[in-house]
Amino acid sequence: MKTIPVDRTRLVEALESCENRVTYNLGAKVPLDAEPGAIKKIDCSGWARWLVHFITHGETTMPDGSQNQLAWCRESNFKLTEFGNCALTDGRLRICFMRAKPGGHGHVWLCINGRTIESYGGHGVGRRKWDTLKRSVCATYVLTEPLS
Repeated sequence: MKTIPVDRTRLVEALESCENRVTYNLGAKVPLDAEPGAIKKIDCSGWARWLVHFITHGETTMPDGSQNQLAWCRESNFKLTEFGNCALTDGRLRICFMRAKPGGHGHVWLCINGRTIESYGGHGVGRRKWDTLKRSVCATYVLTEPLS
């Protein structure tokens, strides 16, 4: 199964700069080369796309849109796993998906060590307990080996 190399220091940098500062706005995207401090607003798939690109030093570029990202994970041969594994404190970065309802939008978020890393409505970039969205998960994939 495929995994991607991630720079843990850049993950911490992005979270420290963006968490509780960057607001959510459906459809808001940023250039992939944006620095964390330059981001003002972003939606869930824009955040996941930018963050994965940032923490892999530009080596990994996902498509935009949560349903496109879901297809990308499947087609890229990442390991499909149980959502409950997001509770593990094993240092693996996972990506989770909520399928779009008819006429609505899906959702995508990252999860590590029992906490989400996401941009969500009414808040923006932040972290929540891993099982906040458990009723709505349609797929979870493992992106990395344990981050040290």
